[in-house]
Amino acid sequence: MTYFNKRKFGVDKVVKHPFCYYQRFVQGLLRPKLSYEEAVKQTPLSEKGKEQLLRVLKGGVHLLKVPQEKLEEYISTHSYFDYLKNTLGVDDPLVLEMARNSCIDNLGEGADVTTIGDALTCGGLGFDPASLKDVMGQKRYKKYIKEYGYIMVDEDPYVHHFPDGNASLARLLVRKMIPNVGPGDSAEDIVLSKFDYSELDKSSNIVRIRLNSTAVNVKHGGDPNNSKDVFVSYINDNKSYQVKGKGVVMACYNVMIPHIVPDLPKKQAAALRRNMRLPLFYSTVGLNNWRAMKEMEIGVAISPGNMHQAVLMDFPVSMGGYNCTKTPDDPCAILMVGCPFGETVGAPPIEQFREARYRMLSLQFEDYENEIREHLTGMLPKGRFEFDRDVESITVNRWSHGYGYRGTALFDSDLSEMVMKGRKPFGRITIANIDSGLSSYIHVAIDQAWRAVKELG
Repeated sequence: MTYFNKRKFGVDKVVKHPFCYYQRFVQGLLRPKLSYEEAVKQTPLSEKGKEQLLRVLKGGVHLLKVPQEKLEEYISTHSYFDYLKNTLGVDDPLVLEMARNSCIDNLGEGADVTTIGDALTCGGLGFDPASLKDVMGQKRYKKYIKEYGYIMVDEDPYVHHFPDGNASLARLLVRKMIPNVGPGDSAEDIVLSKFDYSELDKSSNIVRIRLNSTAVNVKHGGDPNNSKDVFVSYINDNKSYQVKGKGVVMACYNVMIPHIVPDLPKKQAAALRRNMRLPLFYSTVGLNNWRAMKEMEIGVAISPGNMHQAVLMDFPVSMGGYNCTKTPDDPCAILMVGCPFGETVGAPPIEQFREARYRMLSLQFEDYENEIREHLTGMLPKGRFEFDRDVESITVNRWSHGYGYRGTALFDSDLSEMVMKGRKPFGRITIANIDSGLSSYIHVAIDQAWRAVKELG
């Protein structure tokens, strides 16, 4: 469904249609019952806006006057917003606002600065991700899904999900390396396995993990080309320490590496500084019941006029003794997703990230609470939902540097080249993290870690 708020659209209005395919990665959600025509008729847009929105929804790559053999290259090098404006003739500001917010954290940057191809694969306004097969051809499409995955379509369901997300993966790795840290030996029992943090840094461990220790300087013991030692200086409890090793993997945010490894070759340091991540915030709202969500039949609500552009019911995962909420009378947690953009539509993504990051961090908790109050009160049925009665908790997680930015043919098209230059081994120092793979997915982080360790020999 889509929630149009009064502040942006003039009236609080809920339409039971997402007008995009952002929600397709949530396994089990049903397709909307309303036709495009019926859904558009219910929106609070002007008559001109409604006509243009319907035009977008009925559009697609088939309207591009491009030969089939050149279509894939074309959509990866041409602007989605140019397609909306020039191919479809869209100029209604509210329709363009809906389009700009239709990909959010599936993409990261606003859809105003992305390609047609990225808008399609992310399920942006007017594009079904499954239509990628029409661009690639059935055979290549199936091979692509098998090799790379594509969570936006039914052929690659997004079902492998821990209740606490990737935290369980990190805990599984720690328990594998330090078995005494917590009970259990399976992916199921990790969910409720209580860790003893005092086990992490014992001298008897084969692997030791030292918490609250910030690395501030990494350097070779001599000439990087033939040095056998690397020294790491770090701060713990306001005191400086140094450890020596035969090799070091720098797996932090890659843009920080030139500051920590100051002896890096200048060109490599410059390449690492080009790395960029986008701002992101997730607000988790604890409800003492979800009767209002049930009544509205909300699995995912797209909210193009709000600071949080999407509201999701939590994934219904029960495993290892942890059970998801069962009935609308039970407590539950809902997730509210915010991907802030810059104020200027079409401005370069990195400029928008900086502006949005500053604005996000300048807000106080009460600003987020007021926004959440206004959002949920406007969206949910009055009487059935009362904020002060039904909301038990709010947790706001802000990432100044969240998901990775990949660049496109439109902006920062050389980022892939910069990543390859930046992650080269430097003596006994190698470089990992998702930044060195231009991604935000855990499997890429694992691949990059494996590469970096192998490079040490």
